[in-house]
Formats: sequence, structure tokens, C-alpha cells
Amino acid sequence: PVWVQFPDFEPYMWNQAILGKLSRVIGKPICADQTTTKQACLSYARVLIEVDVSKPRPKGIMLNTLCGKMWQRFSYE
Repeated sequence: PVWVQFPDFEPYMWNQAILGKLSRVIGKPICADQTTTKQACLSYARVLIEVDVSKPRPKGIMLNTLCGKMWQRFSYE
């Protein structure tokens, strides 16, 4: 498993369904960290994800949001 940050995560997207969908782009989500769950730091969300090491790690994903299209990048720890 690897911790993945979703930097500059938009506040209106802070819910388990959206975090789960984003995490599944990378692998199998295990859990969000306590800071993310409590929304204590809104500059990024952080999720522990089980990844397939034989596959390349995506750098991010293009999202259709309330504000239009945006690139959500992934930061691997």
C-alpha cells in the first residue's frame, strides 16, 4: 500500500464517494488518514491505496466539476 495525496483538492469535493472514485483510478482504496476524514487540512486529501506495482502510476486525472474541467494530480509518498 502507498499513501497518495490529492493536492489542491476542491472543498466541495470532500466526500467519501468522490475520494473513493479518485482512489480507484490508482488502485484499491484502504482508508483515508485522520486529517482527511476530519477535514482538518483542506489543502490536500490523503488516502492509503493498494496498488499494482506492475502497472504505471497515473499522474492525475481530468475531472468534470461544477466549475468546469480541472486536472487533479496525484502525489505519491
